[in-house]
Amino acid sequence: VTPAPVTPAPVTPAPVTPAPVTARPTPRPTPFPTTAAPTTAPPTTAAPTLAPLPAGFEYGAWQQVCPIPQNEQDCMVKGQVIQSEAVNNRGIINCDRTADCCKCGAIQCGVAPGTGNPTEPHGCLLFSAGDYAGYGVKQVIILGNPSSGPGGAQIECS
Repeated sequence: VTPAPVTPAPVTPAPVTPAPVTARPTPRPTPFPTTAAPTTAPPTTAAPTLAPLPAGFEYGAWQQVCPIPQNEQDCMVKGQVIQSEAVNNRGIINCDRTADCCKCGAIQCGVAPGTGNPTEPHGCLLFSAGDYAGYGVKQVIILGNPSSGPGGAQIECS
């Protein structure tokens, strides 16, 4: 007995479904919306203004209300600094008239040792203030005269 030849059964391959192809990105990205988000502008605050003054008054360097003097005053210009080291008032400041130094930005009687002119006295001998003389001036410096003994500077206010 001879065995019969064996023929293999025909094999049909299973159908192959190709994988989906992802589209390539575009050469340029899609732009975002160009319309800006709505914004609200901050409120504007007007600069403060000074109140109107009654007749006969003016503002000083520190926005204080100063009576307008009838005579010449030591600080003729608002914000002026008056010092006692000047030739005409060596160690003495007389703000003895009404509102005499009210418009001053600073009043300094005497200078620290070693900082002034060596021929001038360094210390304040006398500071005299009349009505409203130094009213509202926020920088008043009085450096007593060490050579005048334990008294330092003399301060007279009316």
